[in-house]
Amino acid sequence: MLILLITLDCVRADRIGGILTPNLNALDPEWTTFSQAFAQCQHTLPSHLSMLTSNYLWQHGIYSNLQQKDLPAHALPRSLAERGYDVQAFVSTDFLAIQLANQIGRKDNRFPGPQSKTLSTRYHRLLRRWLGHRRRASATLAKGRGWLDHTRRSRNAFLWLHLFDAHMVYTAPPSYLRKFVTPGAADITVREALKRRGWWAPTFEEYQQRLPLEHFTQRYDAAIAYQDARLGAFFAWLKARGWWDDALIFVTADHGECLMGDHDIYCAHKKLFDDTIHVPLKVKFPEGRLAGHRCDALVQHVDLAPTAAAAVGFGEPLYMGKDLAGVAEGRVTPHPAVFAEHEENIMRAVRNERYLWVERTPGAVDRWDLPKDDGPLSLREGPPVSCDHAAEIAGLKAQMQDFLSRGKEAQSAWGDIEGEQGAIAESLKGLGYL
Repeated sequence: MLILLITLDCVRADRIGGILTPNLNALDPEWTTFSQAFAQCQHTLPSHLSMLTSNYLWQHGIYSNLQQKDLPAHALPRSLAERGYDVQAFVSTDFLAIQLANQIGRKDNRFPGPQSKTLSTRYHRLLRRWLGHRRRASATLAKGRGWLDHTRRSRNAFLWLHLFDAHMVYTAPPSYLRKFVTPGAADITVREALKRRGWWAPTFEEYQQRLPLEHFTQRYDAAIAYQDARLGAFFAWLKARGWWDDALIFVTADHGECLMGDHDIYCAHKKLFDDTIHVPLKVKFPEGRLAGHRCDALVQHVDLAPTAAAAVGFGEPLYMGKDLAGVAEGRVTPHPAVFAEHEENIMRAVRNERYLWVERTPGAVDRWDLPKDDGPLSLREGPPVSCDHAAEIAGLKAQMQDFLSRGKEAQSAWGDIEGEQGAIAESLKGLGYL
């Protein structure tokens, strides 16, 4: 069996299924679509760790893209390798390769990392300056095809492919940019326009250009359309090579994106509202199982690893999630609520089918200076609600405590963080990775 995990960085749930993704849409009769899927974090590295290990952030302890831990024995790639699976990962940005993906199979020679014994520090810097910090979807998917096509490749394989094109600064080939981006200029820079509106945004150099605010959101759509086209070609290749029918394939996003001032955020993934935590999730189960099915139950990224384990035929007590096939078939009780935590552990959230509760993590310092949250209790897709919903608040807070109390054994399996965050960051910057 091929187990294939494809993660699309920063892609919101509402960007899949419409005019931007005709190739993915065409496969709907073969997928199971999970319409209410949620990430455990709005940040890349912590989110992927939760997918691969079925553990929450408070268990694995990674709240930043600059922290690092070895994958524990119960991580899905390691569990599959113990059962004879070939495992490999190809990702599209350097920090994710260095901090995580290079632990899965052979290291990617495109992003070898600062500990490489074969490359000098000077060569590392030159390599990063020449190649950049990211590669396009076409190149990453080509790496995946090459690995699967290897003559000695076992039919039992796990492959993780990560696409970064829809991460700011959003990129796509010129033909896509011409199609989606309206030419034009503005009287003031993007940065000045953001200040006037009071919207929070990262300090990208590109925001010093005199462009309309819609420019970057249009680039975002162009990037998603480009990824869809490349994925369509990749899936056609899988079918032609005979990998498709018995494969278990996940397509999801690590998190979403706030765009035009959603919750006072512009083109960034901050806060824990549905804009950043509600993600697309499509699963192709082997041999046509649940083909064309739509499941509206609440599911989470921690459900991916248990689903793969169930398909292979093993269970893992340190997994916190549920088998998605069982949920879709009604054999497994779905989550009554889902849980998420913010980078740097500054806030956490729990939501059910209707309501969202967000609270500041006790003792946390918000160094991002994010605008005030819209309220502790909100409708999932609406405004804050009045304070007379005591029963709903109490129920959600009880669910949060339940999430924070289960799985102490998984937390102990992770050990301590390897090195201080600042030291790791300085090492990567010195080699030109950041």
